[in-house]
Amino acid sequence: DDLKIPVFLLIIILGGAGFYFYNKSQNPVQPKVKPKKVVEVSVSDEEKAQAKVEAQQEKINNAKKSFAKEDYSKTLELLSGLENESNYDIQHMFAYCYSSKKEYDRAIVFFEKALKIKKVPVDGYSLAYLYEVTGRSSAAASLYTDLSEQELPPNLRKAVYEGIARVSSFMPNNSN
Repeated sequence: DDLKIPVFLLIIILGGAGFYFYNKSQNPVQPKVKPKKVVEVSVSDEEKAQAKVEAQQEKINNAKKSFAKEDYSKTLELLSGLENESNYDIQHMFAYCYSSKKEYDRAIVFFEKALKIKKVPVDGYSLAYLYEVTGRSSAAASLYTDLSEQELPPNLRKAVYEGIARVSSFMPNNSN
């Protein structure tokens, strides 16, 4: 009788161990894997700035293509938001696009901006002509005179002298 309790406990322990090992072989436990940390990839300010510059350059290149095709409305649409850029090509395109749309005052502003960036005689002539067309004869005469003192190709020189002749009749000292 004294052995009944230890034998009984031994049977229970062996049965429990057998049950445990049997279940373990049927449902193997997956090894514990630590979850991977999610690494946020942040775009640096420099990369953002570079992307912005590339997007703007793409916009400008497309605008140049439209400008070359004389699609001035499309050019203005593409250049929208770049009015204050200190880029000669942008200001030049704005000036000629507004001039072609007969929005002379806006064209004058952009020609003046373009000429501050880069002194191109053809743009100076165009600005003088717009001054003339909008009734600003003294400003036109002054600009035509400045242009006549520069080294110009023959066709532009001729146009400048014709401009001087046109506005000189409206000048106060020639009204005699």
